[in-house]
Amino acid sequence: MDLITKERCVSLSQYLIMNRELIVLENRYRANHRVVLISFAVISFLFVINSINEAGDLTGPLVTVFFLILSAYLACLAFAKKGLLRKGDKLYRTLSLGRVLLFKTFVPFQNRKVISALNLSKRYRFSFVPSGGESSGESENVKELFLLSDDHMQRDSIIYLDKETNCDLAVRFLTENFDLHYEDFRPRSK
Repeated sequence: MDLITKERCVSLSQYLIMNRELIVLENRYRANHRVVLISFAVISFLFVINSINEAGDLTGPLVTVFFLILSAYLACLAFAKKGLLRKGDKLYRTLSLGRVLLFKTFVPFQNRKVISALNLSKRYRFSFVPSGGESSGESENVKELFLLSDDHMQRDSIIYLDKETNCDLAVRFLTENFDLHYEDFRPRSK
C-alpha cells in the first residue's frame, strides 16, 4: 500500500479535517440512511411544533423537550462523520460533526504493533424496498483497517472506510501518532 504524499494530503484538506489528534475521514451513514434519519428528525420536530400549540397539558413541556432533543440528535447523526482520535497514548474511534465529538469508542491495542488494510466486499440492503430480489441492495468494496499481532494470527478491527485515500490517511495518522507500522496481511503459522 502506498501512503499518500503530503502534496496529495494538502489537496484533500478541503474535504478532510486532519490535525495532530483528530482525523475526520468520511460520512458515517450512506445517503439512503441519511434520508431516513432526516425524515424521522422532521417528524419529531413536527411533534415539537404540535406540542407548543397545545401547551395547556402538564406533559406538554416534557414531550416538547423530549422531541426537541430527539430531533437535534437525529439531525446530528444524519450528518455525522467517522474518524480517529488520539488522546495521550490512547486510540479512539469517533463519530463527530465537524470537530465536535458526538461519540468516541476506545480501541485497545496492547500487544498489537502492526496495521493492515484488507479489501472486503460489503453488501448494503435497502430495507425500505419491499422486493427481495437482487435490485434491493448494492455491493461495494471497502477497506477495513486491522491491528495485528506480530504473527498476524490475531486481529482487531479499527475502522472500515469506503475510499482508499481515506484508508491511506488513516494509516498515516496511526503510524505517525502511535508506535505502529504497516504490513501486508500474511498470517504466519507457528
